[in-house]
Amino acid sequence: MTKRKIRPAMRAVVVLGFIAAAGSASAQNWTTQSDMKVGRVEATTVDYRDDIYVFNGFKPGIRIANSVEKYDVATKKWSIIGSTSTVLGNAVTHNGVIRNGADVWILGGRIGSHPGKVSDNVWIYNLNSRKWRKGPDLPKPSAGGGAALVNNKIHWLGGLDANARCDVANHFVYDLAKPSSGWKDITSSAGVPSPRNHFSTAVVGSTIYIMGGQYGHDGCPGKRTQDTVLVHAFNTANNKWSKKASLPSKNSHTEPGTFVYKNQIYTTGGENAGTKVWRYNPKTNKWSTFKTLPESLVAPIARIIDGRLIVAGGGAPIASKASDTVRSILVDNNPPSSEPDPVQKPDPVQEPEPVQEPEPGSNEPEGATLISMEAEYFDISDSTSTHQWVHATIANSSNNGAMTTTPDEGQLAATISNTPMLGYMVYFNYPGKHYIWVRGLGDTNSNGIGSSDSIHVGLNGEIASSAYRIDRFPSEWTWSRHTPSDPIASINVVEAGVNMVNIWMREDGLTIDKFVITSDPDFIPSGTGPELSDGTDSYVAPVSSDDNVVDTDPSDDAVAVTDPSDDSDVVTVTNDDTDVVTVSTDDAEIVTASTDYANIVTVSSDDADVVADPDTSGSGGSSNGLFGASTSLYVLVLLMTLSILRKATCCTRRR
Repeated sequence: MTKRKIRPAMRAVVVLGFIAAAGSASAQNWTTQSDMKVGRVEATTVDYRDDIYVFNGFKPGIRIANSVEKYDVATKKWSIIGSTSTVLGNAVTHNGVIRNGADVWILGGRIGSHPGKVSDNVWIYNLNSRKWRKGPDLPKPSAGGGAALVNNKIHWLGGLDANARCDVANHFVYDLAKPSSGWKDITSSAGVPSPRNHFSTAVVGSTIYIMGGQYGHDGCPGKRTQDTVLVHAFNTANNKWSKKASLPSKNSHTEPGTFVYKNQIYTTGGENAGTKVWRYNPKTNKWSTFKTLPESLVAPIARIIDGRLIVAGGGAPIASKASDTVRSILVDNNPPSSEPDPVQKPDPVQEPEPVQEPEPGSNEPEGATLISMEAEYFDISDSTSTHQWVHATIANSSNNGAMTTTPDEGQLAATISNTPMLGYMVYFNYPGKHYIWVRGLGDTNSNGIGSSDSIHVGLNGEIASSAYRIDRFPSEWTWSRHTPSDPIASINVVEAGVNMVNIWMREDGLTIDKFVITSDPDFIPSGTGPELSDGTDSYVAPVSSDDNVVDTDPSDDAVAVTDPSDDSDVVTVTNDDTDVVTVSTDDAEIVTASTDYANIVTVSSDDADVVADPDTSGSGGSSNGLFGASTSLYVLVLLMTLSILRKATCCTRRR
């Protein structure tokens, strides 16, 4: 009798368990989104202003996918925005990549379809102007290694030799603040331990992590190609390597799906991990399985944006079968709060009397304007002969990145005539008074005194008297809008539309993480502040259409090179389609702004005259420009024009 009573109860428990499990599985379902324009595996991936950019990779059949593709997170749509060329050498795979502001550096790699020649080329693509320029070549042809940007220095690590066969321990460093010094080879003192290729690279704080990888590639004598579980970390502060906790199992080919989110490292899929998304916590030195993919993928694209893990492309299940499928899954229920819907223009707000700062709010200000920008997403960076803004990875920053003024020598810049500057192109819906907050880290003490705790802010190259000397940044991340003359810093927008927000160093050593501009005087940001937004709402710029995509197998290309004595000096790469990529050095067609590199090459897919983008490498310049350095009024007007031509919905409200 007792047995019969228990059995129904047990059945009920089992049924309820199945229901709960089904509910849990439903909550973890992957959502299929719009396909990529081109299926890719082993592509190069960066994120910028909450959008994803993908370079090259292999199409099905291991053929080069020679184009640049953008994923707009707001619209969930992909578009081709640029092309690459095997003739120039920027149609590569197996390359390293770093992003410095809007500049994406493509370092080394193998040119064209598999197997490709190993290159020492460095190419730089500006995400705003969508133009290429040449960078400083690597000391040696290199591929299959990793690249990292730490404290304004680019590191190239390991990879393959010039024959793409055997592993090397190479470690090269390039200081963006000292371009004339070129690359420095520190292999003898800081070479990569257990040399390998196809490892993943990530930066947390001032430490570079290389994870997994494989030994050998195209038949290294005496070495069998196999994956490894090894993880090593390079401390850039003391130039020392250390061994970290191994991967859960051996793996390689996860480069485009490796990223940092909230100071933890994620790797997606891979040669052996297949369906696994792993997460590494540097603080605890432990790995865990984070998610499981619906199918096994080699070298897929992956990022977490707005709380969703987005996984695109990859080899399904091997590299020769590149996929164009895109999936996402909610993984973070607490992403930054979204921008409020725009409302009608409010009545002009009178300057309030000085009041006590209110308690931090909900990160959703009232009013028509909200601009929230990461410091490292600058459009212009100007330095002087002694100081510069450099990228830094600091714990608890909102996007694992910040900008700091170096060196920290206790120097003070009372004016903006000769001081480092960062410029940000943003969109104001309305003219008038706007209030600015800056999230910074300095050294203000309990008496409100510090020697590395203030900056100047202005608009379109002119300092704002009401945003002169924003200060009170202690030695932890703090939001401030205080100035000695006004507790509420503000700027006056004369004309709505695209304007440049300028931030100048006042005291060296200050680090800034983010700034917020709003028309709401009572808004107080908290935590890491609102999500990224450059102020745009319905503002949409044209993008390349599919009909103008240069994405053909280079083996079909017919290359015609003009007589070198011809003044037009044009190289035209054509294919069986009607698409054309032209590289021109005709002075009548190309106008270049100041740059550190004598050789600028601009790639265009149309017949219009081309203007090359200005250099943003952080080099020093004269103090005669509009911003007290090398940037001129011409460059400002040029950048505003280019900004209007880009799709500005990149940073609008995410859903």
